[in-house]
Amino acid sequence: MSLGLCHGQESEPRQRPLSVCEVLQRRVELTGRFETLRGGYKTAPVERIISVRGEVKAGGHGEYLIAEPSCTFKVTTPGMTWPNGLTTRWTYPNVIYLEYANNKSGHESTRAPFEVDWVSVRQTERQALRQRYDPASDQLLETFTGLLVSYDELELPRASPGAPILKRPGFGPIGLDAPAKLLIKSEADVVVIRKLQE
Repeated sequence: MSLGLCHGQESEPRQRPLSVCEVLQRRVELTGRFETLRGGYKTAPVERIISVRGEVKAGGHGEYLIAEPSCTFKVTTPGMTWPNGLTTRWTYPNVIYLEYANNKSGHESTRAPFEVDWVSVRQTERQALRQRYDPASDQLLETFTGLLVSYDELELPRASPGAPILKRPGFGPIGLDAPAKLLIKSEADVVVIRKLQE
């Protein structure tokens, strides 16, 4: 049984969502669409819809999920570890960028084999409000279901045989450097955790 992996059948029992750490460890297996070096897309033989649960963080250009602090896994390429962008106090070692699917877009990168369940999105927004979520001081945990998108190759081809290996820019805004993004279909199970005041 593949926990957290759905196949679009509404009658199937709901499975335990995967953690951010598990999704990144199984990135190649779980990715439903790969972005190629030339900007094209390769869809996996079976459209994979996954559920992932993690802590939601918000940036100036959207939200992303971070792995729990106990996650020691790191996505690596020859000589590099992801993310490897701008290192700030907001840089997290394992992230998945979040983006709503948009099938009306001219960019294939945002299209998905489903429509967004906006009812679930509004319900989770209300759940966060009822729990008095304060982004400045609280943790927000949430489950997202959707299509995982990543790169078929994480590094750029060498310019010449002796040139260094360079990694591709990650998903999301500059500095986030996520190795994958999730095109969101639905949201569920909001939990707000109050941080202890120091």
